[in-house]
Amino acid sequence: MNYQLRIMFFVLFFGFTQMSFSQEVSWYSKDMGFTSSVHKKHAKQIVWSKSVVDYSTQETNVLENRFNLTDPIYGRVYLERSIRNTPIYSSASKKPLENSRNGYEMKLFIDDKDAGGSFGVFEEGYFNDEMGKTWTTWQFSPHMTPPNTDEEKTTAKAWEKAVRGLSVGEHKIRFDLWGISGTHRSSEPMASGTFTLVVSKGERVATTAKFPKQTYSGSEGTVLANQLKQAMVNGGKASVSEIKKIAITSDWVYNRYTDTKKEYRKISAAILFADKDNDGVCRFVTYNFISDKAGSVWKAPRFHSFCNGCAEGDVNCP
Repeated sequence: MNYQLRIMFFVLFFGFTQMSFSQEVSWYSKDMGFTSSVHKKHAKQIVWSKSVVDYSTQETNVLENRFNLTDPIYGRVYLERSIRNTPIYSSASKKPLENSRNGYEMKLFIDDKDAGGSFGVFEEGYFNDEMGKTWTTWQFSPHMTPPNTDEEKTTAKAWEKAVRGLSVGEHKIRFDLWGISGTHRSSEPMASGTFTLVVSKGERVATTAKFPKQTYSGSEGTVLANQLKQAMVNGGKASVSEIKKIAITSDWVYNRYTDTKKEYRKISAAILFADKDNDGVCRFVTYNFISDKAGSVWKAPRFHSFCNGCAEGDVNCP
């Protein structure tokens, strides 16, 4: 059957199935349907490749089900119906409900064990109204090289965290995509995708985060960094040997206490901690430090607090 006839068959087949479904629910929206013969073959699946599975190359991409830990892993989701056209249900009723917010969550299982992170969810979000109503396929890539957008970087970090520390050998990976809205969810995954991940000795995924650069404009940066290290030790936050590197990420900000009216100044610094489990990955966190003024002299800085909204993450150890 040539390409044109296949497309005609898909259109007719999809038209009949959509007509039947639209009679079951009141909110039916016309969606993209099957976008290729590959889509029809792999409906309700997530397929994988070592190259980007672009919408325009669906028919020609080489699909894979086995990857090394350091391989790029690109995927494409193939739905039977759009998120909006996939009913969700409450735990107490079998009545189909509309996923009006187009909510979804991606769950990850490694060797059949939940590995999704916080609340067992690898990734979650909402599509806009048009996407939720019409899209039946999109890219989902846990290990892009390199990730570019903020969304891609968030996915890459979640993957790094999930596979860090895996033992040498083969591991079964499974992603399940669910439609959700609050406590309501689809009756089954809208799409699932599995592959084998091979971990070799000494192999690890490179981190996407970067340790911050020092932005302090003062001339005594080295002296100040040593003072901040001592402030961490004095504050009971780390030992000298646990601190690998410090980057001062602000200049001093001057202020006065509201009660005593005495002057103080605050500065922020990223602290890189030593590798705790010998996996080649080091954690960094940004903290605030305070220096009080006594007469005409500024005291040595002391640990103050975690820096909300500042850089933190995991990087390859130096």
